Amino acid sequence: MDEVNNREHRVTRRKPSAMLAEEAPRLHLIPSTARTVVFGLARTVPENTPTAAFENAKYSVPAHRFGARVFVRSHAPGPGEQVIIVHHGTSGQVEVACHDRARPGSPAINDEPFSAAKTRIFGEHDVRARSADEAAIPYHRRGR
Repeated sequence: MDEVNNREHRVTRRKPSAMLAEEAPRLHLIPSTARTVVFGLARTVPENTPTAAFENAKYSVPAHRFGARVFVRSHAPGPGEQVIIVHHGTSGQVEVACHDRARPGSPAINDEPFSAAKTRIFGEHDVRARSADEAAIPYHRRGR
């Protein structure tokens, strides 16, 4: 490579290595993370619900993606349109979910991501004191 870069170019009449040295101060660094615009719109999965919002509908993602940044895009507009959700991690891009297009206001839920979530019974919850005074009240007097 040194042989090629150190001989005069027939069109510019300059050595490529000299031109590179001249242009180097104006060159920009390559970003350490990939350009993600090709993956779709960036969304953050909420901490309490494994879903990602896209065009007024919610799409489920695996439960271990709580709080993660994902990218959502539609594929093949028209009949059979799908919404693809991609996570860009340290090991590269991973498709984490694929759903048929949902109507606005309607969620597209795959039950598998919710299987890891704790099943809750309505009305069953832990009572927590909001102040030192409430903490001093015996448990049976706080509504249980």
